[in-house]
Amino acid sequence: MPSPSEHDPLIKKKESGIRFWWTHVATHQYKFAVTYATRVALWTVLISTIPLMFPKGRKFFHEHGFSVAYIVCNFLFTIGPNVGTTMSNSVQGLIGNLWASGMLIVLHGIFPGGYQGDNPVAFWVGLSGSLLFIFAFMYLNVNANVQFFALYGYVGYAMTFLDPNNSSRVSEAFTLDHQGVAVNAVILFAIGAVLAILCSLLPWPVTARSLMLMKAEAALELTFSLYRQIVEYYVGSSASMQIVELMSNVKKIRSDLDEASDAIGAAWWGCFGLGSRERSRQCVGQLVESLEKILTHIEPLMAVVSREGFEPRHTQLTSQIRSELLDVVNKTEALFKFAFETTRDGVLAPNEKAIMENDLAELDASVNNLFQKMRQVERQINAQKT
Repeated sequence: MPSPSEHDPLIKKKESGIRFWWTHVATHQYKFAVTYATRVALWTVLISTIPLMFPKGRKFFHEHGFSVAYIVCNFLFTIGPNVGTTMSNSVQGLIGNLWASGMLIVLHGIFPGGYQGDNPVAFWVGLSGSLLFIFAFMYLNVNANVQFFALYGYVGYAMTFLDPNNSSRVSEAFTLDHQGVAVNAVILFAIGAVLAILCSLLPWPVTARSLMLMKAEAALELTFSLYRQIVEYYVGSSASMQIVELMSNVKKIRSDLDEASDAIGAAWWGCFGLGSRERSRQCVGQLVESLEKILTHIEPLMAVVSREGFEPRHTQLTSQIRSELLDVVNKTEALFKFAFETTRDGVLAPNEKAIMENDLAELDASVNNLFQKMRQVERQINAQKT
C-alpha cells in the first residue's frame, strides 16, 4: 500500500450531498415512495392538461359528459402501489359503482323523474329501498373497496331521487343515457381506472409480483440470520444483552411477511390465477406460511434462551454439539433458499426436484446426527458425575 504524500489531507472530507444521501442514507421504501409519487403527479398533470391543449377544450368535454375533474379524482382513488393493487381497486371500484348506478336506474325505471312532490309512493319506495341498500352494504361482509364506492356513489343518488327540486339528468324508464348521472359516473370511473392501470405500467411496470419476491426473500434471509444468531448465543459461554437485540428483530421480519402476504394477494390480479405465475404465487404463499410458522416457534424459543444461566453442564454440552446444531441450521436454510429459487418461475423441473429431495435427505441425516451426538455427550457427562 503506497504511503501518503505531503499533499494528502490528514483528515479526509466526509462525503455528503444529495447524491450521497440518496445512494447511502435513503431507504428503499423512501426511494420507491418518492419515485412513484413523482410518477403519479406527472400523470395527474398530464390528464388535467388534456382539455387545455386545444381551444374551448373544457367546454367540449363538459358538453359531451366527460368531467376531467371527476376522471382525475377516480384516477387518484384507484391508483395503487403496483399493477396488481391497481387492477384490484379498478375491478372492485367498478363493481361498487355498478351497484350504486344500477339501484338508481331501477328506481328511475319504476318511477321516472323520481319523487316530484305529488307521488308519495315514489318517496317511500325510494327511502325504504335506499335504507335497505345502505344497511346491506354497511353490515354485510362486503369487500371494502366495493363497499366504499357503492355507498360513496349511491348516497348522492338517493338524495337526487328524493329531492323534488332536483334537475339532474338521469337514465329513465330503464333506458341508458351516457350523460345521466348514474351511467356517466360508471364511464368516468372506468376512464380513471384505465388511466390508473396505465400509470402503474408506464414508463415501466411496478408489479406486485416483484414486491412479493423481494419481501419473501428479505424475510427468508432475516429469519435464518436470526435463527443462526440465537443458536450461536445459546451455545456461547455467558449471557449478554445480545438476546434483547435479537428479540427486537422479530418486528422487522413480521413486517416483511405481512407485506409479502399483501403482495401475494395483489399478485393474483397480475395473472388472474393463470399460468406459471399463478403457480409461482402459490408456492411463494406456502413459503411465507412456513416462515410464519418458524417465527411462531422462534419467539418462545428466545424467551427460553433469554433465561439461560449458562451453567457448567450447559456449556459442556453445547460446546460439543455446536457444529451439529449449526449444521442443521445451515442445511435448513439451504433447503428453504433452494425452494424459494424454484418458486421464481413456477416450474419444478425434474433436476430441481432431485436436488430438493437430496437436500431434504441431507437435512434429515443432519438432524439424526445431532440427536445421536446429544445422547452421546449426555451419557459422557452423566458418566463423569458417577
